[in-house]
Amino acid sequence: MSKARANADATSQAYIENATTAQELSGTYTGGTERLYFNDLYTLTGNVTIQENAHLALGTIADKDVLVEANTGSTERTITGEGTLESGELLKSKETDLTGMTGELGSTVTGSPAITGVGTLTSGTIGSGVTFPAGHVLQVKHYEVTETNALTTSYVNYWENAITLKSASSDVFVTCIFNVWLWNGSSMGMKIYRKVGATVATSDTAVWTKNTVDGTGPLTIFFNPGGGEGSFAQTFSGQDVISGQDAGDTLYYGLFFRKRTSANVSVGNNYAEDGWMSMQLMEVQK
Repeated sequence: MSKARANADATSQAYIENATTAQELSGTYTGGTERLYFNDLYTLTGNVTIQENAHLALGTIADKDVLVEANTGSTERTITGEGTLESGELLKSKETDLTGMTGELGSTVTGSPAITGVGTLTSGTIGSGVTFPAGHVLQVKHYEVTETNALTTSYVNYWENAITLKSASSDVFVTCIFNVWLWNGSSMGMKIYRKVGATVATSDTAVWTKNTVDGTGPLTIFFNPGGGEGSFAQTFSGQDVISGQDAGDTLYYGLFFRKRTSANVSVGNNYAEDGWMSMQLMEVQK
């Protein structure tokens, strides 16, 4: 520290600053000499020889290049010798390029644009701007009911579930499990519709476009146990191919049921031992 102070501007020994005038360089720096100057501009007033084991450092604490030049109008000057001459900014600016660096990134590290490459994240939250690979499950919404609903001869939206899309490039898989109770050879049908916004109607988008009977219209399932009465559980699942939607849009799915005869038909939790109804919506990256 004493050598640095001795070669700094001598106006104060309480701090180090670049010299206010150009630092003149000339002569021989003998072996064993270690000298550090602080300046932005160094002028050669004569030839410089740096002997073996001598160390001459030309530094600056300003954010600029170190310049070494001959006096204006002077003859050509040389710097020779087997010693060490170095120059540069003493207070190096913050490193912004990680090329070639190794080590472990802490959990608070973020990136803009996104950080890429091979590595392991051990903590933190994945941001909304991350794009997941195709087939990745983004979220699952589960909805269930335990009440009983007696059907009428018109399609009615008995149960509804919603999912807010996390990505515009995704599809929704719908799975339904429900219990049906039929009397005296009765039958019933089910359809699934979807819309953006609450309260789904039969005029909204049909989730599945093939009818099991005639190949047209929304998917319709008919149940008919023959004679007498019966209770059974039904599971149905399928993929809703989404297009023209944005991340943040909320999609509502409605399950519509109706009976096809005058006999009694009900769905849901008819009796304690007969189970309940549920619907799962799963958003999957395309």
